[in-house]
Amino acid sequence: MESLLRRSGDHLIVFMHGIGCAKESYAGAFDAVELNDFSLCAFDFPGHGESPSLPENSVEAYADASVELIESIGARRVSVVAHSMGGAVGLLVARKVDVAWFVNVEGNLVAEDCALVSGKTARMSFDMFTTTGFYRFAERLKQSPRKDVQAWAQWYPQCDPVAIHQISRSLVEWSGGGQLLEGFLALQHKAYVYGGEEERVEYLLPFLKGVPTYSVPDSGHFAMVDNPAGFYSTVAGIVTSG
Repeated sequence: MESLLRRSGDHLIVFMHGIGCAKESYAGAFDAVELNDFSLCAFDFPGHGESPSLPENSVEAYADASVELIESIGARRVSVVAHSMGGAVGLLVARKVDVAWFVNVEGNLVAEDCALVSGKTARMSFDMFTTTGFYRFAERLKQSPRKDVQAWAQWYPQCDPVAIHQISRSLVEWSGGGQLLEGFLALQHKAYVYGGEEERVEYLLPFLKGVPTYSVPDSGHFAMVDNPAGFYSTVAGIVTSG
């Protein structure tokens, strides 16, 4: 998988992006002074950005590829920062890699987390999505005046439509099964980060009692794009605590 890697410490932070996005989601991490003492890795999932698609794109396959990449870096200490779809993948990674901190950035935990994109994609037939739906959604993104959606509009057309349809169906299945929430709650060192006001994630917060939660002001679902300074300051505070 194509990745951006910086080595500057024994503690590696691995950034996992959302569906239809790319490693550039986290470009701001490499300029954040709060993270100067960490090694950083951001990468493209298969079928996204510059990474070729797999014969079968699933949450499990993405997790296996992620574990292989992490093990190839050989860091002594690893923390995961996972956004949206990446949250589901990261939780499977945490089953195989000893994770110091798991920072869930509006990552998939319950079925409602699929409402934005993956649920609608999964409900389309393969032929409809790969010939029409994918391209219509890409055009809709381009028409948005929002900063975060404009960034997404640059990344989404780079993706393989087949990969997006396959991973959407896998993500819906995992999100509705209860395993992701159960796995997240079982982690010892974890945090949940979301953009803006609690109303955006009020359906989920009751499930997260006892989990440290952090709101990044002046941001939405793409907190790392809308308010990178606030986002990376929050991440740094989490992974250096305890």
